[in-house]
Amino acid sequence: MTLKLNGSSSGSVSIDAPASTTGGADVALTLPVNDGDANQVLQTNGSGTLSWVTLDNTPSWGAHMSTALNNLTSGTWYTLVCDTELWDTDSAYDTSTGKFTVPTGGAGKYQVNASWTLDDPNSSFAIIALSKTPSGGSLTELHRVLSPGQTGWNSGFHISACVDLDDADVLEVRIRQVDAGNSQDVEADMNHTWWQGFRLLGIS
Repeated sequence: MTLKLNGSSSGSVSIDAPASTTGGADVALTLPVNDGDANQVLQTNGSGTLSWVTLDNTPSWGAHMSTALNNLTSGTWYTLVCDTELWDTDSAYDTSTGKFTVPTGGAGKYQVNASWTLDDPNSSFAIIALSKTPSGGSLTELHRVLSPGQTGWNSGFHISACVDLDDADVLEVRIRQVDAGNSQDVEADMNHTWWQGFRLLGIS
């Protein structure tokens, strides 16, 4: 069956029903109440109600460290506090704690990238890790990368991972250096110490 709408001066637009539906069911679709905004698409709720949605990778955030983190004690874990925001679509990143809290409705898989740099390290190695604290739960490490330091040069340590987050989960980057007791300083600028993340579309 075809529904044909004629243009006011010429041409027409047709909507065709399939030859048959799944199980021979009667399918009813309810259109949105308006024509939506530019670049929006129709989304179904699975029960026949259609709505306009904007497809974007949000929540999303990015920040870098502006205030130096000095005298890191060997063997101690530190939260990487990037205190200058570059963007934060849902106001979910806290520059005072360096933590991202998944907002309501923001659950899903996230791509997260982070980097920190030691200033002329004496470290034998350093670690960068992604950790989350579920609502009402305990800190859990998700991923970690251990890399060697290089004496006489700034050494960067990086991590990139896909993580599964629920509403109200708190995500943070933790760092640790090991050099048999020497204290170390973290390079604090946009190019050396930062982290960012965004929710992935189309992945459940």
